[in-house]
Amino acid sequence: MVDNDRLSTIMEPVRLIFTYDLEKLSHEDEVKKIQLWNELKNSESIFDRELGMDLPPDLRADIASQFSFAELRLAVAEQAELEPTSISNVFNGTELSIVPDYDKYNIFDITSANELAERMQRKSDIYHLALQYIKEYSALDAILDSPQIRKDLKIFLKKRYQERLNKVNEGIQIYIGRYGFGHAVKQIEKSVLEIIKQSEKQRVAITEENKRNIEELSIKLKSLPEIQQKTDRFNDNLDNIESNVQTGESLQELKSLEPITEGLADSYKSLEREIAAKINIIEQRNKELAQKETELEKNRQQYSQPEQEEKQRLIESELKEILAVKDKLSTQAAALNREKDNLVIKRQEITDRLRQLNEIAEGKSIRYISSQDA
Repeated sequence: MVDNDRLSTIMEPVRLIFTYDLEKLSHEDEVKKIQLWNELKNSESIFDRELGMDLPPDLRADIASQFSFAELRLAVAEQAELEPTSISNVFNGTELSIVPDYDKYNIFDITSANELAERMQRKSDIYHLALQYIKEYSALDAILDSPQIRKDLKIFLKKRYQERLNKVNEGIQIYIGRYGFGHAVKQIEKSVLEIIKQSEKQRVAITEENKRNIEELSIKLKSLPEIQQKTDRFNDNLDNIESNVQTGESLQELKSLEPITEGLADSYKSLEREIAAKINIIEQRNKELAQKETELEKNRQQYSQPEQEEKQRLIESELKEILAVKDKLSTQAAALNREKDNLVIKRQEITDRLRQLNEIAEGKSIRYISSQDA
């Protein structure tokens, strides 16, 4: 006989973890996460010791899978820490990647089929999300077939994905039965237009942001000719003492140039940091555009029938626009990387040359590189 009250008490830490969305769980402090982990492991141990062997195999496997998935959620949340603890090392990378995809559809866990039908009528994105879930349900096969995912997690995901699918299908049936198939078709068309509109808004925002960033960087780089002039004068000074580099006087002169060297190096480093910051932004925006490309491509594949040609054309047009922006950003990033590399070379040249001349003046035996060879 199962002691349901005792089982409910033991499962309380699991239920608590499942009330958190991943974002909230990630922002809990480290002490709280460790406390939740210890409570989970303690309850799991009590379950195994007191009730595990008294339960039917299917029920025991289901409860064990809930413990495993709750622990996995905590491990994923722990990854957000700058110095994650051993919690996040309990699971491998493939297992950790499951949770964000699973949480993407958590609205289906907190709404009934009837509530889903009503929300589909009010919001086209919910109807589109439901269709997307049905299409991506096949992704469960890859999880179940993966040798890198432990059995407990597979048991949990198989049951929950199926429960969601049943609710989604029921919600769509209620929706179409209540509002008609024609309304559903309109929601699809509205959803396509909204997706393209969102993509266009994102693309334009990225283009305008990049234009501002390049203009800001151009202003910062206006100091480069002056820095180059100072560098040329610095090299001229080194050329003048190069022939007397082994005398005591030249050593004193070289020492006097060290503050100039440091100032020039700092100037170059400052510009390098400015360029690197802009490159990082460009690379991040290109990743965002690539994600939008993937999303649009999935939508394009849904409209393969001749009567859906207009929807395909709209999506393909937006994909071309995204590709053009990505190509431009990539070209700019490559040019900025070359500029940054040139600055690094110039900075290293002046510091290396002064160091080498100092070492020669101090009597150290090195291979000297003249300004003509540098």
